[in-house]
Amino acid sequence: MSNNINKQTVDKLTILFPAQKLQLNGEEVEIKEYTLLQQLQHNALFMPFVSSLRTTLSKDEAEFGLEPLMACISAHYQDVLDMVALSINKPVEFVNELTGEDADAVLLTWWTVNSDFFTRKAMQPILERLAKQQAETLIGAKSSNT
Repeated sequence: MSNNINKQTVDKLTILFPAQKLQLNGEEVEIKEYTLLQQLQHNALFMPFVSSLRTTLSKDEAEFGLEPLMACISAHYQDVLDMVALSINKPVEFVNELTGEDADAVLLTWWTVNSDFFTRKAMQPILERLAKQQAETLIGAKSSNT
């Protein structure tokens, strides 16, 4: 029974604190979710990438997958390198010098750890528009019933 409780606790902590550790250039590095302070301090850094995600997500015919994500990352590669460096608490030069599997692993892990943050930011205007439309529909239905 205690093994189940411990596993459940670990699973919940992983959801709450999704930091991941990687070996990069022979060094253990932790990729962390952005703190509130980082989100506020670095909003100007995040927003061009978020805007690109918004544009991609708002296209009716587009399915958001790896290809559109990589296009957004590539279009904002310098910002992404800075955002990865921020997430791993390393200088951007450290990230710039990663190659091969290390480069792929850090980019994929950075996205995995921080994708909820970016998705929430990117979806915010879409959700606001849908909520406004829903409210207008409900107000219109209420007005026509009176």
